[in-house]
Amino acid sequence: QQDASSMVPAIVEKAVDAYIRKNRFFCPLFPITEFKDPFLEEHVISVKICLDDETGIKSAEKQDWLNCNLSYRVFKTNKIGPETEEIDGGEEEPVAAASHWILPSQDFQGMWENLMYDTNVKNDLLRFVETMLVLADKQVDPNVISCNRVVLLHGPPGTGKTSL
Repeated sequence: QQDASSMVPAIVEKAVDAYIRKNRFFCPLFPITEFKDPFLEEHVISVKICLDDETGIKSAEKQDWLNCNLSYRVFKTNKIGPETEEIDGGEEEPVAAASHWILPSQDFQGMWENLMYDTNVKNDLLRFVETMLVLADKQVDPNVISCNRVVLLHGPPGTGKTSL
């Protein structure tokens, strides 16, 4: 959503849905950034169609979205950037210990979509996190259903572990 927009997200969702179903054919690999609709031009920065990894759509061909089951997420990205937490270095200067971003951050826009793997590791990680959130929301006793809530990613440098 545009920074200056104060429009209710539900109204933006309806307008985006009407636009997609009216125009029907869009390529899922690239965000929609130009609209032929004054309302969307005023309130929307871009629309990104995100697919489950199981769809198998990897080409740049336009897809017909008329009869698809679509859901929408309207949000504004934080443009502030990271805040650095420092450790007191005694007599020396403080040492940077960690960086924190307020999410959703502009710094991470598009990063998830740009990660490509031969396996369904992205989908598997999302399902794992969703399951942990459901168990936490339902206040499931960890003594009844025990599971490890830690994920260890390993592999050579530059394979996207940190980005995941």
